[in-house]
Amino acid sequence: MCGRFFLKLEAEAIAALFDVASWPPGFGLNLPRFNIGPGQDIPVALARDGRRELIELKWGLVPSWADDPGRGGADRRLRAA
Repeated sequence: MCGRFFLKLEAEAIAALFDVASWPPGFGLNLPRFNIGPGQDIPVALARDGRRELIELKWGLVPSWADDPGRGGADRRLRAA
């Protein structure tokens, strides 16, 4: 599984969907996006102190056994022989 997806909503639509009044400067400048892959920043709705806010987080999984979190799942496509 490659873990890629698309996000066709604009920033305003994402904010309305999650009932968020504002978002960080520059947020959504690169939306919509049609080929989001592991390691790229994606918009996330976060509930904090009873309020929702939009932030950007890195998409993907860093396994607990990874020596370098910056490397992420670089070997995710290796197959056992």
